[in-house]
Amino acid sequence: MVLLIVLILGGIGFVAYSSFNKSPNTQILQSPTPLPSTNRFSVSSKQGWRKYTNLEQGFSIELPQSYIVDDKTFAQSVVIYSNEDMLQRKFGPVEQDELKIEITSPKKSFGNQKRYKDLKEFVYETDHDSGLVVANVSWIKVDDQEIPKEIDGDRELYYFLNDGFLYIITKKLNDSNLNPEFDQVLSTFRFLD
Repeated sequence: MVLLIVLILGGIGFVAYSSFNKSPNTQILQSPTPLPSTNRFSVSSKQGWRKYTNLEQGFSIELPQSYIVDDKTFAQSVVIYSNEDMLQRKFGPVEQDELKIEITSPKKSFGNQKRYKDLKEFVYETDHDSGLVVANVSWIKVDDQEIPKEIDGDRELYYFLNDGFLYIITKKLNDSNLNPEFDQVLSTFRFLD
């Protein structure tokens, strides 16, 4: 019994001695685990362009090097500006020689986003049943799929489906000379596997 008490007191003494005799300069640093980025840029297959990938919203798109991506302002949208000045006045009008692209996607974590079996169901439902009006629709081919394009005042809306969820790419521009560049950007839009 005495031996057991001596061992217990010895153990307590050793722990206390070790705790108080640490070198004052000794620090145990743990590096924080970096959070995974929801987006990234990589090299594009097009000369002078770069590829933007948004992992959270599940798409990639290739852009001219000078384009600015704002994926922080809106939870469900990524806004792409054709120049730096537009970012400073993000809610202002699109000026001459400027292009603004907005990619609106459902955040799958919401869980209440309606799913569509195809784009024709979406156009039909919004046109007749829900009270939303999709007007001035034409069907265009983008990367071997037919998608609806809607003209609504000074903007064009392009509708895509991924796993039944609706994605909308909105184009606002004030110069038709940028149409070919937008068409090239649009042709690079892809959903991630």
